[in-house]
Amino acid sequence: LEQPLPRPMHTSILTGRAWLDELLMGHPDRCERQLGMSALEFSLLWAELAARGL
Repeated sequence: LEQPLPRPMHTSILTGRAWLDELLMGHPDRCERQLGMSALEFSLLWAELAARGL
């Protein structure tokens, strides 16, 4: 059987905060693949780091 052509995965033209916003508001599986954690876990980590001034 013929294998399907691979589909590009990382196609966003956004960078920085815009990329992060797109990632956090998008499909949950994509966030897990890109960051290694859920959007909720990332948000909690971000808040903790900000609270510590990091």
